[in-house]
Amino acid sequence: MQKISFLVLTFSIASFVGHSFGLYDSLSSAAIKLKLPTLIRVASSAGIDLTDQSWTGTALLPAETGWSYLLSQLNLNLTTLLANRTLCKAVLQYHIIPKIVIRTSDLNNPNILTPAATMLSKQGIQMGSNIYPNGTGYYFAMGWENQGIISKAGQDIWTGKGGIVDVISQALVPLLEPIFGPFPSPPLQAQPPTLLLYVSQQPDLSNIYQIAVASSLGVTLSTSTSSAFTFFAPNNTAVAAFAKKESWTLQTLLHKPSSTLSTLFQPLIVPGKAWMPMDLTNLATLTTASGTEILVQNNAAGTITLQSPKGSARITSPPVYIGDAVMYCVDGMLQA
Repeated sequence: MQKISFLVLTFSIASFVGHSFGLYDSLSSAAIKLKLPTLIRVASSAGIDLTDQSWTGTALLPAETGWSYLLSQLNLNLTTLLANRTLCKAVLQYHIIPKIVIRTSDLNNPNILTPAATMLSKQGIQMGSNIYPNGTGYYFAMGWENQGIISKAGQDIWTGKGGIVDVISQALVPLLEPIFGPFPSPPLQAQPPTLLLYVSQQPDLSNIYQIAVASSLGVTLSTSTSSAFTFFAPNNTAVAAFAKKESWTLQTLLHKPSSTLSTLFQPLIVPGKAWMPMDLTNLATLTTASGTEILVQNNAAGTITLQSPKGSARITSPPVYIGDAVMYCVDGMLQA
């Protein structure tokens, strides 16, 4: 078993007085409501679905300000981390304790916790906690040697059908060698360099990919490394339904002149900003590349629907971040 080193911190129970936490339907909803965009981006890069409403277990979610220590210890910046799918997965799974719900009141002195990352390793990857009640709060410690100080920013937030979230002020640094062997082996799995290349690799986006390469949309999607924008990508069914609505065959649509395709599909791009899920609040408006305004409808269950003057679409996937841009898959066409 690996050596565990405990680092002590204090958090005050008084800081939580009057602060109420709702019941969120998934880790994704919790992360959005708790304003944790970096966590969402790491999960997207890792290919880990945070929207599963049946998830149970304990999640230690780093606060938005809590990633700098991890990045410094791994000698990476955030862009480099997000480009490394394998490492993103290792980091995120180090913060998930599957199937075991651990409330703060359940923790004893000490607890030995087994995160999901242990499933990637033949060695036992474990964490430990020390709890010392005093007159004003608890001393709480968890992590490996040289882990750094971890504090609590939120406690016992219930999600899904029985999962629980604790927000920690500093991301845990995974012990990489038991997971991978000497780092960085095996070869790193990087995200594609542009959104256009990413779309080309998605079977259910083959129609919009053909349209992109035949129009100015492809040029825009190729600039994701240097330009901030949001792309709402209609799936194949949505593109085919749009063609039928316009009394075209799919092939007729795909072979329209480049200028026509560029005009038709401009409303799929919102330039100037990568809109994160937490930004897509109910009744927010987004101005597309065509000048059309899109109205966001975000209901209590977290379902996000986009309404344009001549069409609507529901977001059906977590965000995909490539460079400075973000993409969401949608089930309809947004039209000017």
